[in-house]
Amino acid sequence: MPSSNPIETQICPRCGGGLAVLFGATPLTFECVECDFRVFDSLPDYAVVQVTQLNTPTRAITGTPGSARQPCVGDMGCILMKLSDGKKLAYEVECVLEDGSTAWVATFEHSELSIAAAT
Repeated sequence: MPSSNPIETQICPRCGGGLAVLFGATPLTFECVECDFRVFDSLPDYAVVQVTQLNTPTRAITGTPGSARQPCVGDMGCILMKLSDGKKLAYEVECVLEDGSTAWVATFEHSELSIAAAT
């Protein structure tokens, strides 16, 4: 029985060409052999994630005045949105402190994050 999932059927949603796995890509990425379109196996919207590494130690952030700081390995946050230029995938993540203030809102590469363990 055919699947409705475009990744499983390996058909490009843009041109109808075939999708091929890019081995070694993080996140898992499928690229069209005809038009160079990419499909990412991404982290889910609003997932709670943990910063596992910092490829860019200092980055542009926003946050609550007096509470804003740079992200650190081990920080937890929530994915606000996915960002993609068709070639790379990134995530806008917010870290909220116990008092409700925002420590940071920053953009991360997929390789810098993992789904947070349930507590």
